[in-house]
Amino acid sequence: MRLTIVDGGWGGHRLAFVRLLNDLAVERKYSTSILLSDQAASSVEARVHLSGVNIERVPCARDGETWWRSAIAYGINNADVLVLAKCDNVLRHESCIHMLSDAPLRARGTLLKVAPRQGEFLYRSASDDRAQRLRCATRAIASGALDRLALMCGFGDTRRKLASLQGGRTRWIEDVPYIAYEPAGKLLHSDGKQYALVVGEISWRKRVNELLGIWAAVYSATSVHLALVGPIHESVAANVSQLARARTEWLNVKDSYVDQATMRTYYESAIALLGTFDSSQYVASGAVAIAQELGVPVISYGNGYVDWLVSYTSTGIVLPRLTAPAMTSAIKGARSLDGFRPLRGAAVGARRELGEFLIGYAS
Repeated sequence: MRLTIVDGGWGGHRLAFVRLLNDLAVERKYSTSILLSDQAASSVEARVHLSGVNIERVPCARDGETWWRSAIAYGINNADVLVLAKCDNVLRHESCIHMLSDAPLRARGTLLKVAPRQGEFLYRSASDDRAQRLRCATRAIASGALDRLALMCGFGDTRRKLASLQGGRTRWIEDVPYIAYEPAGKLLHSDGKQYALVVGEISWRKRVNELLGIWAAVYSATSVHLALVGPIHESVAANVSQLARARTEWLNVKDSYVDQATMRTYYESAIALLGTFDSSQYVASGAVAIAQELGVPVISYGNGYVDWLVSYTSTGIVLPRLTAPAMTSAIKGARSLDGFRPLRGAAVGARRELGEFLIGYAS
């Protein structure tokens, strides 16, 4: 059976999830292809996460609706099963809904990024926007345009598994971490130092400038270094470059995406993952999910849902404020967390649930 996975974006987290869906389909003996835009297929993230898989390209179009119509048409002509990976925007276009409704596909499903308890954690405008996307997706299920709708909740948010809507065709699914099973070898601890880790896009979204501003004091009190692993965004580049040129002893910078095995090594060499976010960031974090799975304590701040999730799963410490004293206290606490419950091994069951719900039913 032929399966095509379509994704209109190219962030590292979402392309890692596309790879996960591809691997789940291969396990079920599907012939798979991944359909991306030219920009996504040429990105560094695609080279890291999608090496060795069959990638097809849909050229960039004058607008999103035109691109999605081309992508859906390709899927209809070349696949039995179509999966739209985290592609909530497509459901806003009535023409795309009609194409999916009329398509002679054996099955079609999508994942929707809707923050659980979003009314508590989002700005009003963002909450209304996500609610509108959910209404569009619900109508798509009711009209037959979709057979399955997976709503993404954070890894470890087991309460959401109780919710199954529309005759079992809509379900909350955990945002499963995707990480290599075998580490590449120690990278950071070989020098005897301890590190707190920030991974992914190194930008204002992760409050990197604020971290840089407090870390000299944190390092003085804890001797813990700060490791930044991921491409440096222009919003923080000046501060990072200035400190790097000064050979700041507490700063370690890897200005690029790294492969999965290397990323796992960074995690396992860290004393904690810093899940510090700007308050506009509202959904579960893939970086946090990987830390939870690998048993690395999370120090969380700024993302209301991630703060709640870390507290709910007992997988780290939630900062009351992003200051040097608060971070110092959290790092000291991370060394001997009382009641810490890593989610090691939980991803296996979550992967199986995702695969059976979104892919396996079509068999």
